[in-house]
Amino acid sequence: MFCPCCGSQGKFSRHGVYKKYYYDELIDILRVRCEKCGHTHAVIPSFSVPGGSFGMEEIETYFQLRHEGLSRGKAGVQLLERGVSGAYLRYLDHAMDPLISRAKALLWTDGNPFEGGLSWIYSCSAEAIDHPLCWLNRRSLQYGYNPLWHTRTPLLVYRRGSSGRTCSQNVITVWKSPCPIHSP
Repeated sequence: MFCPCCGSQGKFSRHGVYKKYYYDELIDILRVRCEKCGHTHAVIPSFSVPGGSFGMEEIETYFQLRHEGLSRGKAGVQLLERGVSGAYLRYLDHAMDPLISRAKALLWTDGNPFEGGLSWIYSCSAEAIDHPLCWLNRRSLQYGYNPLWHTRTPLLVYRRGSSGRTCSQNVITVWKSPCPIHSP
C-alpha cells in the first residue's frame, strides 16, 4: 500500500477503526496515518463500495450487464434481491456519465475520447480489465488524483509543493503547510 499524498510505501501506523455497513452487516474499516506526511486514509476492503453499503462485484456486474444492453431491472437483479432500491439503480446510471467525463478530463492521455461508459474504461488499456471501476480508481491514484468512482469528494489533487512536501487537503490546516498553486 502506498500513500496517495506523498507516494511513500508501507509507512503507515494504525489511526483508528470505524464501522461501515456492507449491505445489512456492520464491518470494521481501518484508518491509517502515513508516518511520512501525516495524512490519514481509510482502508476500504475491495469487496465494498467506498462511501456506500453495497458490494463492488454486484455494482460492476450491474454496469457490465447494462453495457451489454440489458434493462435496468434485469441488470440489477442481484442488487434488488439484496434490498437495493430501483431509485439507486437509476442513480448508478446517472452517475456514470459525469464520472466518465471527469475521468476523461483528468486522464486525457488514456482511452478513446469517442467512447463512453465502460467502453471508455476498456479502451484505456491494452490488457483485459476485469474490474473496471477498481481499475479506474487505481489509475486515478497513479495520476495523483483521489479515486473517482463513488467517493464523497469530487476531486483532490495530490501534488508536491516546492519544498517537496505535499499540500494539505484539510482546509483548516492549510495555513500550517503553504504550497504553491499548481495549474495544468
